[in-house]
Amino acid sequence: MAIIRNLASMMLKGKIGDTTYYVAESRQLARQALNNSNYGATASRTDVQQARRVKWANLVNFYSGNKAWMKKAYENLPAGVSIFNRFMQLNIGSADVALTRQEAQAKAWVPASYRLTQGSLTPMVTSFQGEMPKTTMRGELAITAQTTVAQFSSALIAENTEFRAGDAIVFVAFSGVSANPGPQNALSPATYVYEELLLDTEDTSMMQVKYPNFNVDEGFLFNERGDGAVGAIFIHTRKSAGKLFVSTQKLVLNDLLQEELTEWRSSAQMAKAIASYGESTNVPLAPGGAVSGGSGNDSSTGGGSGSLE
Repeated sequence: MAIIRNLASMMLKGKIGDTTYYVAESRQLARQALNNSNYGATASRTDVQQARRVKWANLVNFYSGNKAWMKKAYENLPAGVSIFNRFMQLNIGSADVALTRQEAQAKAWVPASYRLTQGSLTPMVTSFQGEMPKTTMRGELAITAQTTVAQFSSALIAENTEFRAGDAIVFVAFSGVSANPGPQNALSPATYVYEELLLDTEDTSMMQVKYPNFNVDEGFLFNERGDGAVGAIFIHTRKSAGKLFVSTQKLVLNDLLQEELTEWRSSAQMAKAIASYGESTNVPLAPGGAVSGGSGNDSSTGGGSGSLE
């Protein structure tokens, strides 16, 4: 990389020949162009690079379908770090679903467990019971035709001291691909349903009228819209002094559906996904790469005595 120190020079951005120009902190920088993207005839597509890229797509497709509700999902983001950046940082290391180019372009999302929120409030414990996601609540809570929001909120806060008046319980249920790789029309995108329960100790509205989908059952709170979802989360949220606080939550998957998705994580699917983008193999030691060579005369790799590239 070269730094152009002549401030009289015109600031350039973009690629000219084999050189890429860009500006950083009011400085003109230049470096040799290297195409490590998925695009163009000169794109670098080694096996290691492609293995990461084909796992990237499932994460991107999830975020694309859920970014509307995730705008404040992570507390205290460092300057210059976006919600998308943080989401990818937290989840790319554990990504294990590979999508082909066609599947990625179809916006398919194969259910996988991601860290969807990160904050300072006490996490809510969520699990699937059968095909219904539920979260644990302490106390003898009940919702009848006569239960008001105020009554329910007061009872919940009294027994679950991590909550206070004005807090909310957010429920999000997710849908996506529900079967192993197959027909194109089965490539469902990431969709969600979102519902919020505001803990208001002065609200005289009836729970069954204002929050008809929320209910309780033997120490669990649940939302009827979660029935049969591929995954779900409950989030504890609070707004104080103009700042939004959240609990740290990971997407919980419906175990009954996971058996239908095992092939998405197989080595065969990985190979198919990599092949769909193409792979650069003209490097030494890679199968199908350099056929022959030697010190000082290896025109196929640019190598020579005393140098490894």
